[in-house]
Amino acid sequence: MLAIDLAKGGFQVFAVGAGGAVLYHRGRGHARRLTALGLERLAVLGCTRVATEIEGCNAASEGVFRSLGFRRLGLRDQIAAFGLLDAAWLRLRIGYATDPGHFLWLHGADPAAPTGWRERLKAVALNGVFALAALTWGGVLGRGTPRPPEPTEAGAMLAAVALLLGLREAAMRLAARACGLAVRYRAWDSGLGITLAIAVLFGRLFPLPGSLYPRDERWPEG
Repeated sequence: MLAIDLAKGGFQVFAVGAGGAVLYHRGRGHARRLTALGLERLAVLGCTRVATEIEGCNAASEGVFRSLGFRRLGLRDQIAAFGLLDAAWLRLRIGYATDPGHFLWLHGADPAAPTGWRERLKAVALNGVFALAALTWGGVLGRGTPRPPEPTEAGAMLAAVALLLGLREAAMRLAARACGLAVRYRAWDSGLGITLAIAVLFGRLFPLPGSLYPRDERWPEG
């Protein structure tokens, strides 16, 4: 049986056993075959581009889509592929704008490989912008009138954002090293909508810090 979430475009493969028990069939290639069939059907219908979003920690799902020609797109590659307005509409349509920790994948894409320093710079820049928005608007539901921060206040906020993100990554790297995991950092560009709304409406920062993911794109078994 194939359960389909039409709103999100996702599916879950399972079988129903005796007494109505649900027997999940993971690791047997069903997801790849079904996804391949879906791509064939979309091609027949005339779809020229197919995108999906995958949670960053779901290395198994990433492997399935990677094997079928999907590639992960950063923010700049999304705008290059779809244009600014269409990229924004796609994010809203699939819930990517309110889904922190997910990544957008496009079939047939060939994005540039991200570098560590650029990913960190993107994370600091995005969170810094939202922090300044929170300072400026201060929560329009409560204060109502925007107040641009003083230069020293803005500088201190940006420095604090960079410091906190750096400390968080350092702690995660120590934990990964203790577990013998080889990891790399990837910034998050999902969840921008909810972070902006919280900053403007409530004057608070809902951070998008990025995270560490396995360097070889799969988690060790066991």
